[in-house]
Formats: sequence, C-alpha cells, structure tokens
Amino acid sequence: MLLAFAAVLALTLLACALVAREQQRQVDARFASDTRRLLTQVDTRLQSHFAALRSISGLFAAQPELSRLQFHQFLERLRLRESTPGFQAVQYVRVLPEAERVAFVTSVRGDRTLEAGGYPQFDIHPVQAQALHYVIEYNEPMRGNERAFGLDLAAAPAHLQALELGRDSGMPVATAPLTLVQDEAGRTGFVVRIPIYRRGAPLDELAQRRAALQGFAALVYRAGDLMRGAIDAQLLPALRVRISDIGYAEPRPGGAAAAAPMPLFDSAPDTAAAPAAGLTRRDTLVVGQRLWAFEFSALPGGRYAPEHARLLAILLPGLLMALLCAGLVAAWASRRALALQLASTLAEQKAIFDNAAVGIEFVRDRRIQACNSGLAEMLGYRAEELVGASTRVLFASDQAFEAAGKAAYAAIAAEQHWIGDVEWVRKDGSPIQCRLHGRHIDPQHLELGSVWVCYDISALQAAQAQLIQHEKLASLGQLVANVAHEINTPIAAIKSSSLNLGDALALCLSELPRLFQLLEPPVQALFIELTRRASLPASPLSTREERQRMRELGEALEQAGVSEARRAAGVLVQLGETGLRPELLALLQHPQQALILQLAEAVATLLRSAGNINAAVDRVAKIVLALKRFSRSDPQGQPTATDLRESLDTVLTLYQNQFKQGVELVRDYQGDLPPLPCLPDELHQVWTNLIHNALQAMNYRGVLRISLRRQGDAALVSVADTGSGIPAQLHAQIFEPFFTTKPVGEGSGLGLDIVKRIVARHGGQIEVHSEPGQGARFEVRLPYPAA
Repeated sequence: MLLAFAAVLALTLLACALVAREQQRQVDARFASDTRRLLTQVDTRLQSHFAALRSISGLFAAQPELSRLQFHQFLERLRLRESTPGFQAVQYVRVLPEAERVAFVTSVRGDRTLEAGGYPQFDIHPVQAQALHYVIEYNEPMRGNERAFGLDLAAAPAHLQALELGRDSGMPVATAPLTLVQDEAGRTGFVVRIPIYRRGAPLDELAQRRAALQGFAALVYRAGDLMRGAIDAQLLPALRVRISDIGYAEPRPGGAAAAAPMPLFDSAPDTAAAPAAGLTRRDTLVVGQRLWAFEFSALPGGRYAPEHARLLAILLPGLLMALLCAGLVAAWASRRALALQLASTLAEQKAIFDNAAVGIEFVRDRRIQACNSGLAEMLGYRAEELVGASTRVLFASDQAFEAAGKAAYAAIAAEQHWIGDVEWVRKDGSPIQCRLHGRHIDPQHLELGSVWVCYDISALQAAQAQLIQHEKLASLGQLVANVAHEINTPIAAIKSSSLNLGDALALCLSELPRLFQLLEPPVQALFIELTRRASLPASPLSTREERQRMRELGEALEQAGVSEARRAAGVLVQLGETGLRPELLALLQHPQQALILQLAEAVATLLRSAGNINAAVDRVAKIVLALKRFSRSDPQGQPTATDLRESLDTVLTLYQNQFKQGVELVRDYQGDLPPLPCLPDELHQVWTNLIHNALQAMNYRGVLRISLRRQGDAALVSVADTGSGIPAQLHAQIFEPFFTTKPVGEGSGLGLDIVKRIVARHGGQIEVHSEPGQGARFEVRLPYPAA
C-alpha cells in the first residue's frame, strides 16, 4: 500500500511538472502564433497599399498628361480611405528640370481644374538652385497636407536618396523614418513611392530608366496611425511591438556603411517592465526595399501568464487518489496510452482542412503525404493521384523544381516561414501562378515534414498586367472595391474561425482525457450525447432569440440549484439545447462542472467555427465564380452562346456589397429564354455601367429592378431605378460622349457612350424611359440571329 501510495504520489508530482511544462509550451506557442499573425497583418496591409500605388502608377502610364482634376477623380473612385486605410496623403511628384521651373510654377498657379481660384500662392520650396527638382505637384487630400504642396524633395537628403533608388530600380521604395513636413506634432513617418516612366520609353538599362523618368506616385504615412490600424487591438494590452528601420535590404553600390537602427514605432513606449516569462521574438520585413526589424515582447499578466490554479486542481485530487487506490495505476497508464494515441491521430488529421478555400499539402522528403480537395481541384487532379507523388509533378522542369526547393527549404529550415510565388503546371499541362506559404511542423524535428498553403494568383497577375481604357478602369476600380470588401468579410471569418478551432482543439486534446478519467461511465455517456446533439442540424437563432433562450435556461438552472447558471445556460444554447432536460442535471451538478462546461464550450466553438468556415468558403466560391465569368473573354472576338441570366447575375454578384445597405434588388427573369450569341465580356461592361449608374442615381437607397424577357426575335433587358429621374430634354444627350448629369468628379461622360457602341456592335438598340422624380429605366434590345 505504501509502495502504491508512493508510486501514485510520484506520478501526481510528475503530472504537475508535465502540465506546467505543457502550459509553458502553450504560452510559447500562443506567443509565436500571435506574433506571426501580427506580422502577416502588417505585411498584408502594406501590400494592399502597394497595390493601390501600382494602380495610380498604371493610370499615369495609360494617361501621361494626367490633370489635377483627373487625379482627384481617380482617387475618389478608388476610395482608398475605405479600402486601404492608414495613410496620410497620396501625392504625385514631378521631375522638373531647372530650365522649366518658372513655367511650371506659373502653370500650377493658374490651374483651376479643381480649385476655382487656382493656387496663386504656390511656389517651390525651399528655394535652391540645382539642375533637377523633385516637386510635389498633386497632393490628396490637400487639407492637412498644405505644407507639402510644392516641396522640392531634392533638397532633402533622406527623400533624395530614396527617389534615386526608386528611379534606378523601377521598384517601390520607402524612405528612412523621418518627420513629415506637414506634421506639426513631430511624429515619425515615412513615404513609399513608385517611379513613373514615360510611356513607350525603353527601360532595360539604368541609363534608359534615368532618362525616361517622369515622376513618382507616393503614399505618405504616419507610422503610428498605420501600425495601430494594422495591429490587432486585442493584442496590444498583452504584447509590446517595437519596429526599427535598419536600412536598405540590399546594399547599394557605393553606398554608405550601415547606419544604426532608427526607431519607427513602439506600441508601449512608457513600459519599462521585463518581458513576461522571457517571451521575446525578432523578425524582419522588407518594405519598399528597406528592412524593418520587428521586436515582440510579452507584457506581464493576462494572455501569456501561466495558470497556477490548474496545477492545484491536479495536485489535490492526486493526493486523494494516492490514499484511495493504488490499483488504479495500471488503468490510468492504459488510458494515458490511449489518450496519447488519440492526440497523435488528431494532430495528423488537423493538418488537412478539406473545406478550406486554399490548397493545403503535407510534405515529407518532398513527397506529398496528404492534401485537401482544394489543392487537387486547383491543379486538375484527384486527391488520391497527388498523395504519394513527388512534388516534382507540380513543376514544368527540373530546374524550376530545384530552384524553388532550394529557396523555400533553406528558409523554413532556419525556423522561419516562407512565402513566395511559383509557377506550377496543372495535370493538363497548363501553367498556373501560385503563392505558397510554408513552414516545418516542428523545426526541432525536420523529419516530421512541412505544411504548405497555396492559392491561385493567376487572375491577379493577369489583371495587373492589363491597362484598359479610362472609363472601364474607373468602373472596374469601383467593382474591385466592392469585391474586396465582400471577400474580406468571409476571409476574416475563416481566419478568426481557424484561430478559434486551434485554441478549442488544443484545449480538447489536453483536457478531454483527464475529464473522462474523472467522470463516471453514465456521466461520460451524457457528455457524449450533449456534444453529439450539438452537431445535429438546427435553424440559426437571431440575437434576440438567443438572449431569450439563455435567460429562460438560466432561470431554470438557478431554480434547479446549478452553480454558475448563467454561464451554463450560455454553453447549452451554443450546443443547440432548447430547454432544460432533466438528465443534464447530472452533468451540470457534477463536482467537475467547471471543466465539463469548459470542454463543452470548446466543442461548441469547434462546431460553430467549422460552420463559419464552410459558410465563408461558399461565399468566396460564389464571388470567385462570378469574377471568373466576368473576366472571361475570347481573344479572337468570336460570339459565344451566352445565358443572359447568368451574365446579369455575374455582375450583380460582384455588386452584392452595394445592396446590403438600403438597396432592394428585384430580379424578373423569363424562365425559358434561349442563349444569345454575343461577346459576353462586352455585355458585362454594359450591365456594369447601367447598374452602377442606377445605384448612383438612387444614392444607394431604393429599389433596383432587373428584368429579362423575350420580345419577338430579340432579348429585352431592363435596368430600372427609383432615383431622381432624367429630364426629357436630356434623353438624347446622355448617350453623347463626355456628357454627364453627375456632379464634378463623379463621372467622365463616357459610360453610356460605350454602352451604346457595344449594343450597336451586337445589332441592338438602347432606350431610356424616365421622368423627373420617377426614376429611370434603360431598355437594351439584343436581336437573335436569323434561323
């Protein structure tokens, strides 16, 4: 008996040590996960800004002599403050020879395209004689940034160094940390610029790029504003983030020696306490050819503090068990072995999420051990064809295979994650551009393999390669903003739910075995039944219904003498319980009630997060399908039999974000309408312009009615709104080029002219029916070809 007591006591102490170690491991993992996620958030925010900067550069490439008004109108259509917040100003910097200085100043002072009085006080400052000036000509918004207007960046060494690097490299370039001239408070900021070259000029050689330089598009930032918007606010109380600029990522030929790191941002500048549990991490990020050093440190208490109560909860029952039964040691060992086996199995299954919207593969020794259906579908394979195959099948050549492997595995072997773009080949041999994210499952045990997440970026690269006419660029800019907002919501839901899945699954893996050791078999069965019922289909509850059900359950539980009745009621509602079943009292009044509720809540989180991911994936898939249909075109310009209902729904799907706040959409489609031979991408442009005009006419409030029917030998499409209407005397003018009824800055007057031309190319007609105050209805008649 003494030997059994000593053995059980020793095991109890060992268990306490293991739990303490596991707690510290979980804290370390949570800290590492939080910092990786935070770094990804900052990178994602900056990349979205750079994409907007490239779109501005593309505008100047398409229209070199862009006026101040056109620049202002383009930025308003992009809605950068909504789609890519966090910047201080958007600027255009002109390269100005000294010989053109006087004429340029005179031209700006007399520029009345945006301000009726022009800019009579404009001048280049500081006044400094030099051969070449870099002058801030366009400055949006002007308010709050007036002191930057006309600034000669050639007079500032920090700006000039970045400008020359951007000019020579042709890539986006960031300045070192500096105090913005428009910031009277003296806060730290920086500027990212992208060079703009004269259209058609050769750019292969350095001298050619210098000769062809026209100017720069720029985004101006206050570092604090950008980072606080990009960093998850929930992490700031527990995590200190410090960012320093340590110079250019690649040494410049003939450049100066590396300077000392320059502080850029500190989320807790007044904190002097040492990091909690010594939790610190450093990483770097290349931003505009400069290298930013990130230093993360955990703040004492809160999210990264160990749970001492759990150790006591193990130690005290362990002492009692040592006194009661030595014979349970063998049973405990058996159950422990089963729990470890279960944990190992679940850990392998966790690597694959078949319902994810991206491709995921588990690779060991450069062979695919497992993959999800998303990867198989993206590459045109069946999942079983990829499992066991070498990753060489994904590349077009041995050279590409070796080059990608050398870069990726060198990074992840150094305990880093790797992100890069590669060109894979589908099963049918067609190329596909993919972005890969990879890391080892355990950097200390490389033999366990690595996990890779990939997604198709072919459409993105193709879109970035196109320069389209001004009106289509404007409408697509609005469309992209809608789609980005619409896709960001489900992606955010997937990210949030994935994090919740990880936390809940980790809790279940660590605590379920212990709970089942503590529960009697009948109570175990009740717990299993409770969680099983949670997976049954059920109608979703509104917030009001959920609160009402929680209140009723809470009152019933209080009457039954259940402790923590309110929390228990919340967990039961999450698990789909509609009322208090008497048999549940054995669970809710059990001595292990707190642990039971904690694990039941974790199971509910698993189910709810999985449901959220499925719903988000379905939404993204629908939007992606609509985008694919919208962007599909025949390069040979041959008519294709097209379902007009599908064509209209494609555009409506991409505008779905505009219908959520105050727009009622009514579809009235004839069911037996045959396909129409046409150019579907051109008709997409017609529907896009008409729907966008209707939404603007209603100020995004009212009823949008889309009808489709056959009228004789033609298809008749009608787009009607409940806006202010169009006066009869303007009906004939609205289809003329450059005529618009919209306020200055909201329309170029080309949209309906383009629509009329496209309809005419299809042998059809377009008419408008409208009266002031009664809305407008545009009817497009498209004839079927003669039999």
